[in-house]
Formats: sequence, structure tokens, C-alpha cells
Amino acid sequence: KEAEPNIEHCPHWLPVLNLLKENLTVPTFDTWIKNLQCLSIDDKQVVFKANSKYQKDWVKKNHKADIENAIQQVYRTQPLLVIEVVN
Repeated sequence: KEAEPNIEHCPHWLPVLNLLKENLTVPTFDTWIKNLQCLSIDDKQVVFKANSKYQKDWVKKNHKADIENAIQQVYRTQPLLVIEVVN
């Protein structure tokens, strides 16, 4: 069975996640976006937990704009995107 993304702390992340899933390739979504854990989301900032510094750096470099655009499309706001590595 396919693992479900963790949206426990931010149910408002699900519509954004669904849009990203539609707009990105399956390997890209599954590798880099799906397993980001949303820690909080509001109109000022979105905080994610990455599994590693490598994932954090890759997402910020290659998919920050994708995430920001999806948030803008869903919520018509542009919060600050924060990605942390939490042990």
C-alpha cells in the first residue's frame, strides 16, 4: 500500500499537495514533495519538515517556486516558505 502524506498538523496543505501532484511528474512528487511534513500553515508562512538536509536543499532549489505557485493558486496568498530539518 502506498504511504499517505502526513497532513496531521496542517489539513490546509492537502489542496496544495493535490495541485502539486497534478502538476509534477510522479517520480518528482513521490521523491521530493510527498514526504515533506507540513508543521504549520497560515497566510504568513508555511513550515515544512524535510527528512534530510539534502531534501531540504533540493526542494528549496528546484521546487520552491512550484510550492509557492500552488499555494498562490489555492489560497490567493503568498506566505513565506520555511523548510527545516528536524531530528
